[in-house]
Amino acid sequence: MTLRNYIFFVSLCVYMEQQSVVLATVLVTNDAWSYSGENGPDTWHHHYPLCQDTNASLQSPIDIDTDQVKYSTHCEPFRFDGYNRIWNNIMLMTNNGRSVRINIVGNMTLSRGGLDGTYRASHIHLHWGSENSRGSEHTINGKAYPLEASRRFTA
Repeated sequence: MTLRNYIFFVSLCVYMEQQSVVLATVLVTNDAWSYSGENGPDTWHHHYPLCQDTNASLQSPIDIDTDQVKYSTHCEPFRFDGYNRIWNNIMLMTNNGRSVRINIVGNMTLSRGGLDGTYRASHIHLHWGSENSRGSEHTINGKAYPLEASRRFTA
């Protein structure tokens, strides 16, 4: 299995207190994973050393408990560059069996926000469900949402 260093930037947009809020989780990940078989949850700690804990509380899917979220005043805001340009290129959209994946062309980057460098956008994948009460891989306060968009970045 080839390990590729990605920044896995999960965005869950929810409507809270009259405003749209974007919550993010930054993790290191690779391409080969699944919820079963040889790349299932029992093997994730081999591929994701940061997730080596005895009760698997640091592994995906993640429930974001907003009462436990801590805001850091030391991190500057994330900086997104290149997202306001229209790219006259064809972007490849595929169904990989778990989600729809859109490969990103162009020079879209993410930096600051506590990151140690600038990362280039690689692709976006979407998860959705058959009902509004499920579809997102991750949850907020135990609640699933109809859609989740995950963006992946490379160093």
